[in-house]
Amino acid sequence: MKDSVVTISIISHGQALIARQLLEDLDKFCIKARVILTYNLPEEEIPLSESLGSRTTVLRNPAPKGFGANHNAAFMHCDTPYFCVLNPDIRFIDNPYDALIAAMEKFRWVISSPLIFNPEGDIEDNCRVFPTPWGMILRKAGLVNGRWPCDSNEEKIEPHWIAGMFLLIKREHYVALSGFDERYFMYCEDVDLCARTRRMGLGLGAVTSTRAVHNARRDSSKSYRYLRWHIASLIRFWASNLGRLP
Repeated sequence: MKDSVVTISIISHGQALIARQLLEDLDKFCIKARVILTYNLPEEEIPLSESLGSRTTVLRNPAPKGFGANHNAAFMHCDTPYFCVLNPDIRFIDNPYDALIAAMEKFRWVISSPLIFNPEGDIEDNCRVFPTPWGMILRKAGLVNGRWPCDSNEEKIEPHWIAGMFLLIKREHYVALSGFDERYFMYCEDVDLCARTRRMGLGLGAVTSTRAVHNARRDSSKSYRYLRWHIASLIRFWASNLGRLP
């Protein structure tokens, strides 16, 4: 399976330094994938090589948008069978797309992700359990962590949902869902997308044979504004989904 079947969406929120590293990875490992690069805030344009620049569409927002709105706008430029949402602080160590697409076909998934590690080599929490009010209380008390159990020796992991740091989704499924729900802002767009996928009886999962690295930035724990957005999104998710989660 060639990587030309994938369109990758990256949003830079004034993160040119780290986004540039990801773009260099894509230039090295994913030599045919299309890229949609969105500048959500004013910043200097990231220099691109000739080969990457020829397959990159650059979007600049006149005003900042949320996670879902940005990726929905990028999707309007996608004409490939697969659409990939990437955080700018993801780093590649190889081309993951052949393995991801093969697994999607084998297991009949519509969403997939590689196994994600932090820079220290520990498995990240991109595979997760659906959040509930009681679960959040237990999490704050340190009794649970919200992670789905991950065993790198297993061929696949099929959690409740997969975090939006790295999501590969079939284009036709993205269309069927009308993309991300833009009523959320910065948080819970990914869990909502996966919940709607699950309610349709469709599969999603992570592939352990391929991996990527994520240098996580937990802004909701550092800024009142981010924390407020996070809480508001959780309340919206619970209001829409409690009692309806598969």
